[in-house]
Amino acid sequence: MTPAELPLPPAAPRIPSRLTLHGVTLADSYAWMRDPASPALARYLTAERAYYDAQSSHLAGLISDLYNEAAGRTPDQADDSAGWPAGEFTYRTRIPAGQQNRQFLRSRAVPAAAPGDPAEQLLLDENILAEGHDYFAVGTAVVSPDHAVLAYGTDTDLVRRVLMDVAAKSDLVLDAPKPEVRLEDFADSSLSFALFCWIPNARDDLRVSSALRFAIEKAFRQSSIEIPFPQREIRLKTPSP
Repeated sequence: MTPAELPLPPAAPRIPSRLTLHGVTLADSYAWMRDPASPALARYLTAERAYYDAQSSHLAGLISDLYNEAAGRTPDQADDSAGWPAGEFTYRTRIPAGQQNRQFLRSRAVPAAAPGDPAEQLLLDENILAEGHDYFAVGTAVVSPDHAVLAYGTDTDLVRRVLMDVAAKSDLVLDAPKPEVRLEDFADSSLSFALFCWIPNARDDLRVSSALRFAIEKAFRQSSIEIPFPQREIRLKTPSP
């Protein structure tokens, strides 16, 4: 396709829109794009995609090469890391055949157990956690000193995306000013995030906060993000007969 044959870039129509919030008037000529069910938005995005495809058509061969190179990195047989000893165990990671993500495993150091031995324990499987997600990553995996607990964390960017998505899907939150997610602190065994957003009426603060918390908890479960609630030990005593 010659440059003369390439389509012109689509121009999104500017439709005047104003929102007055707390005495401040915000002008946004593209507010109509916030409605995902809008036929006009669908037509514009279709035209934008056609323009992109036409402009990048000469890269089709390179795109195919890059895809094949990335696909070729997926092992056709299990790929194990070198084991590292810790206490009475030897730990290792493994990328199973045909998978992209790791497994965390361990076996008793004495007697030594080869990969695949029945004595080997599967501690964490990223492939299972990644099911149903376009992207998933475990940030850090650390074994407790007594080897009884494996603590692992998911990607902080995933948490931010989930929180922003909850705010965007809520009818109780204003689109402008835009919601914001902040990483506020590093706690003993967790990271503290805060979601900041604007609502039409400050008197609805408690109701909106509750609704957002319910939505966040559900979204975290769907994304396999664990909320580290404080741990408590309960001792049960059986009365003597």
